Parts: sequence; structure tokens; C-alpha cells
Amino acid sequence: MPNIISDYYVDELVEWDGSLIFYSQEIFEIEKKLNDVINRDTIPNIAKLVEEKRNKLDDISDNFYKIQLKIQDLEQYLLPDDVAIDDSLLNEQKEQLQNDLRFKMHEIEREFIDIKYSCYHFLAQTMRKQNSAGRGN
Repeated sequence: MPNIISDYYVDELVEWDGSLIFYSQEIFEIEKKLNDVINRDTIPNIAKLVEEKRNKLDDISDNFYKIQLKIQDLEQYLLPDDVAIDDSLLNEQKEQLQNDLRFKMHEIEREFIDIKYSCYHFLAQTMRKQNSAGRGN
């Protein structure tokens, strides 16, 4: 029997999981840069501002983890013994779960991009201020 749909779903899940791993690495790098800002400590009250950014990154990381667990669960259903199940075994509940994950991935990727560029903007402004403070301007 064919497994065209289940293969496609597995490909999507693998791609999503890879994206979440990559985004998690990006979060790690952004957090390192935020830590550098605090270590320079040349701007009053900067720690509070950095903490706000960190909290947003932590929240999105938690959401990544929750989605990854759902991806793993669905992947185990679709790939028992590392072979995609027959499409006739796909039920409406599992297809709805795949659709829900697709929607959540779209949503969380947009949210992550907003947070990421908000952090980049914050870092650029902060570095400019720290640079100016270091020169006595």
C-alpha cells in the first residue's frame, strides 16, 4: 500500500525539527551577545532591559521544546520501525495533529523572527550607547 502522505508528513516533521534546532542555536548566540552587554555594564539599568529580552527568548525556547515533543510523538506514530506507515492507517486525528503542528510552526517562526530582530535592534542600539559612553561622548 502507498505511504505517500505519511512520507510527506515525516519529511515535514524532520524539517521542522531541524529548524527548531537551528533556532535554538540562534537563541544561544543572541543570549551570549546579551550577556556581553551586561558584562560591559556601561549603561545604567541595562540589566533590566536585557532581562526582558532574555525572558522573551526563554519563552520561545520553551515553546520550541513543546513543539519538538509533539513532533517526536507524531514521528514515532508515522515511522514505527523506521518505515513510514501505510497511508490507509492515517486517521483524522493524526492528520489534524499534523495540520495543527504546521500552523504552530508557522506561528512560532513568525514570533521568533520578531523576537530575534527586536534583540538585534536592541543590541545595536546598546552597543552604540556603550561605545559612546566608552569614548566619553
